[in-house]
Amino acid sequence: MKPKDFAIIAVSIFVGGAISIFVGKLVFGKSISHQSVEIVPRISSSLPIPDNRYFNTSSIDATQFINISNNQNSAPFSSGNNSRP
Repeated sequence: MKPKDFAIIAVSIFVGGAISIFVGKLVFGKSISHQSVEIVPRISSSLPIPDNRYFNTSSIDATQFINISNNQNSAPFSSGNNSRP
C-alpha cells in the first residue's frame, strides 16, 4: 500500500465515525440524566396468617386418595389370562 492509501483510509474512518455519532444522536436522542423510578417495598420472610374460611380443620383435603369404585381386579389392563407365553 502506498502512503497515500493510508491517508485515505484514515480520513474515511474519521468521516464515518463523525457521521455515525451524528446519526446516533438523531436516532437515540439526548441522554436523560434524571429519571424517576417506583420504589419497591422490601420483601420480608414473614407470611400473613391464612384465612380461617379456607384453612381450617373441617376443610376438604385435596391430597387424599379418592377411590371411585370397589374394583377388586388387581390387573385391570390384562386380557384375563395372567400366564405368559
